[in-house]
Amino acid sequence: MALLHLVGRKMCRPLVCLVRIDGNSMVPTFNDGDYVLALRLPWRKGSIVIIEPQGMDEFRDVKRVVEVHHTNIGKIATLIGDNTAHSAQWTVQAKEVLGLVVCRLWRAQ
Repeated sequence: MALLHLVGRKMCRPLVCLVRIDGNSMVPTFNDGDYVLALRLPWRKGSIVIIEPQGMDEFRDVKRVVEVHHTNIGKIATLIGDNTAHSAQWTVQAKEVLGLVVCRLWRAQ
């Protein structure tokens, strides 16, 4: 699982997040130890996003959006990591998406 460490979590939630990838579920796109920048921007199918599932305080993950559905409760996304052999699939509501990953700032050594 590509778990995340949010740097300065209280400061980053509204607009900008600096995130350290922890795990291999997003290989080859991101590797364990990479740092990525995420912004609170619109996302769609194909986007890579950071999620914070309801009821799982302090747990965050990074996944690719593979499906988007609009229901009577709002926008729903199905997500999975790029390394499907080492990734769990998630279905989340739009409010559980913290941000859109826009770039890798630096690679792990």
